[in-house]
Amino acid sequence: MLLRGVADTFYCYPPYDYNCPGALRLQARLSITEDLIVGWNFAEIAPEVLLEELHTACELVLEELVNKRAKRLSFAELIARAKDSGLLDPSPLASLWPETPSVTLLTELKDLRKEVRHRAAGGSWPWLDEHWEEVAILLERLVSRVTGPVRLQLTDHNPWQRSERRPS
Repeated sequence: MLLRGVADTFYCYPPYDYNCPGALRLQARLSITEDLIVGWNFAEIAPEVLLEELHTACELVLEELVNKRAKRLSFAELIARAKDSGLLDPSPLASLWPETPSVTLLTELKDLRKEVRHRAAGGSWPWLDEHWEEVAILLERLVSRVTGPVRLQLTDHNPWQRSERRPS
């Protein structure tokens, strides 16, 4: 299959919405996450690379949401703060299909990443094969908390252009 890059198109958008215009540095960094998720699905990157990227992306988004102080928190502390803030409550759609609890998912991601990175352990492939999409969806839910409420607005130029939701 021959693939070619496209600078701009109105027919193709990333599968997940990691757009957060209020935090431009975070948005720029999350574009790398989107690229690597796509690369993973085309078997273009190693599982260890995606594991590291998902951990980094979750860490950066959690930092943005729960740690406005100068002191950095560990990943486990970020998870605890997010849980206490209600950010890791089950998705409203969780009743429609089984979902790994968010705290469990992030803790497993943290622990596996530590083993793979610092001890050259295996296990990235099977864990990612089962959980990569759950992490990607959780990340999207967390990014939406950074972004705030938005709605789709139809325009002549771009049918998927986002605009801020105005209170009634």
